Amino acid sequence: MFSKRSLLTLLVGLNLVLLVLLFMGSYSGPAAFAQSARGGGGGFVSVTAKAQGQAYDALYLLDASAQTLHAFYPTNVQQKRYVPVQPRDLSADFALD
Repeated sequence: MFSKRSLLTLLVGLNLVLLVLLFMGSYSGPAAFAQSARGGGGGFVSVTAKAQGQAYDALYLLDASAQTLHAFYPTNVQQKRYVPVQPRDLSADFALD
């Protein structure tokens, strides 16, 4: 059936394949910390959400260091231009009375 030499070659090849799979499974790529406190990220967090009563999404940008919330909405849904709305001061909005 198989000679000793071909069986040995087959087992060595199988071990090499398993070794490569072992290294590939243990390798983790570089981590991205774009919006986390750990990585820095500049203190900004962005999210899109459906504007209340509208058919389009608005872009919300939270500036954590200045504690302000900025909102941008499209002037025309077909175009890619966004107009800013007056930012909200979150420290004043969430202040205890």
